[in-house]
Amino acid sequence: MNPEKAFDRKEMNKQQKKLFEGLKFTFKLLFAGLIFQAILFIYPDTTSAQAFLAQIVAVIVDPLMKASFTVSGIKVVTDGVHYIITQDCLGWKSMTAFTALVFASTEKYRKNLKYIFAGTALLFLANIVRIVTTIYLSHTGIISFQIIHDTLWKWSLTGLVLALWILWFEKLQYIDEPVSKLKTFFPKPY
Repeated sequence: MNPEKAFDRKEMNKQQKKLFEGLKFTFKLLFAGLIFQAILFIYPDTTSAQAFLAQIVAVIVDPLMKASFTVSGIKVVTDGVHYIITQDCLGWKSMTAFTALVFASTEKYRKNLKYIFAGTALLFLANIVRIVTTIYLSHTGIISFQIIHDTLWKWSLTGLVLALWILWFEKLQYIDEPVSKLKTFFPKPY
């Protein structure tokens, strides 16, 4: 390879192109990480979003458990037990991670915005399910709060983020191609 054209993609072999793409992915992900760290440093006030989420959770969990759940600011309260909806309960880290993975994996940002919005909406819904099931399972004594909150759901949301990204990476980013060229989970009809 000519040293003057060291970064000419046309002259790169297959392995060099893969390494270059991996390097671009890594730098994009690092840039997203810097944005993430800036948000953590700024630590914006999310009390109103937390209170809104507490309202949603109370509306769902109240009839589910046939108990009287009330909301006091960012707390969902019943029988003297206070479930606090913290900033981390908003699920923003999962949504940010999914968005960062998609943006780091493509150069067609505008085309993939609908998938990012759909993925973050799905993560938001999964987060509500996470909070409701955590309250339900811990309040009924089926599983301790610490186990379901710190272990089960933390890893489950991480797995969901990775599954959504893999689904997008393997299937959805190529949706504009003819259907005959797409790999699907379902066999072709006879």
